[in-house]
Amino acid sequence: MGGAKADDSRGGGTSARSLLPAREFSRITNIPISTLRYYDDIGLLVPVLRAENGYRYYAPHQIVAVKFILVLIDCGLPLKTISEFEANRTPKSLALFLHNQRLQMDREMKRILGDRAVMDVVLNLLTVGLVADEDAITVEQMPAMPIRVGVANDFKADDYLFYREYIRFLQETPQVNFSYPVGGLFTDMARWRSASSQPSHFFSIDPEGKDEKPAGTYLVGYIRGYYGQTDDLPERMAAYAKMHRWEFCGPVYNIYVQSEISVKDPDRYLMQASVPVVKAQI
Repeated sequence: MGGAKADDSRGGGTSARSLLPAREFSRITNIPISTLRYYDDIGLLVPVLRAENGYRYYAPHQIVAVKFILVLIDCGLPLKTISEFEANRTPKSLALFLHNQRLQMDREMKRILGDRAVMDVVLNLLTVGLVADEDAITVEQMPAMPIRVGVANDFKADDYLFYREYIRFLQETPQVNFSYPVGGLFTDMARWRSASSQPSHFFSIDPEGKDEKPAGTYLVGYIRGYYGQTDDLPERMAAYAKMHRWEFCGPVYNIYVQSEISVKDPDRYLMQASVPVVKAQI
């Protein structure tokens, strides 16, 4: 494409006076001169004239020819593929080529959007942890949060295997994504207070999840420590609710806003516990 000979069929012929120096051709096409040199070196866009002083000159019709290269670059094709395709292209072959390229780009876009969704979830948790008052028990209005809830855990009195149930959650929960944060769900406050390291279910925070942590008023507290370590947090939250006349009305959600992703010391993980509440009737 764009060889050394002029072609009268391309807009009335090419004369020396109509040739464009590389710098002007670069300005018109918005292609850096260094890139034009590279295109010339690989035979993709060869100037119609190379002067004795080494200056390159392009024909006006090559401005149109550049469009072929730029369109396929925008479609994600490597230059080597464009160069090979250029010599034998037809409308049919280009249509098939672009169709396949579009399918590949769709898959890549889906992967990128998935990665972005994981990033948003993790960033949101980190933001919560960075502004949290770790010593306070608070009442907050929380938005709805899509989640995926696993099957009921089976913790036996003589067989406490936390990771066995965690692995079962990952293996048996439909469409669970290992990259999303996983939390523990307790059916009610009584269950959490009696077995704070044995959640009734595991759940993952997943924007595509079919389950939901509903929007509402929640009693919220924080504790640092490794997974399952709650110390006196359940009792402190229960005492706060009693003092301020709040009644628990739903499951307890435990999620780590700072975990191995952001904290090196496992004993410094930060867990948020939240449970829906309503004002007690006087």
